[in-house]
Parts: sequence; structure tokens; C-alpha cells
Amino acid sequence: MALRMGLLAVLTGAAAPAVAESYCFRAGPDGASALRLDIAGNGRASFTLESWQGGGHSCGASGQARAIEGGWVYRETIDGARCEIVLARTEDGGILLQDTDNRCRTTLCGARAMIDGLAFPHTSRVAC
Repeated sequence: MALRMGLLAVLTGAAAPAVAESYCFRAGPDGASALRLDIAGNGRASFTLESWQGGGHSCGASGQARAIEGGWVYRETIDGARCEIVLARTEDGGILLQDTDNRCRTTLCGARAMIDGLAFPHTSRVAC
């Protein structure tokens, strides 16, 4: 998945843990939103999000997320602002994205696109 230019790459300098599970989703009209979640044996996850929304506006993000109860959390400081995205497991085996106070939206999305509330139900899973 190509991400829009300007996204921060998360560089840890350490070797990435082996991927234990991978989950890919395509949701929204014409599969305009895609999420890939790679979960390592230690519970940490890496994710890539690309979502095209109304008026051709998009959101894109990628990075490392740590395990929390019920999912994972990605935290980053981008252009001096704190960004936090929760990737919450849903009851149906999908993922719901939460952008607390829309703090990530400003730097990761176009004017009319949002991360908060993006849903990837189990029925939107596709082969990775």
C-alpha cells in the first residue's frame, strides 16, 4: 500500500520481532480504506493505514503500536503535537480506530478525512 508523502517513518534501530500473525482489511465504499496489522510474538504490532474518504481526502499512517487491553496503541509526536491512535479489537473480530480528540487528524489526514471511528469489521478481512 502506498502512503501519502510526508508520513513519518518509525525507526527504532532495533531488529523487528518476528511476525506471529498478520491481518489485512479493506472496508468502505469500493474498499477505499485499507488496514494491515502485523502482530509480533511479543504482542507489539506494526500497522499501515490508508483511507480515501469523501471529496478525495485521505488519511494515512504507519508505525509501531504497543499492546494494551483490548488492542494496541500507537503514540507519536508529529510536528510538535502528540498523536495517539488506538486500534481496538471489536466483538466481531475486527478493528475500530480511535483518534483521541482528533489530535492525529491534523497531520495525517486531508481536510475532510478522519481516523476516529474508522471501522474494519471481521467481514472486511482480506488475504494479506
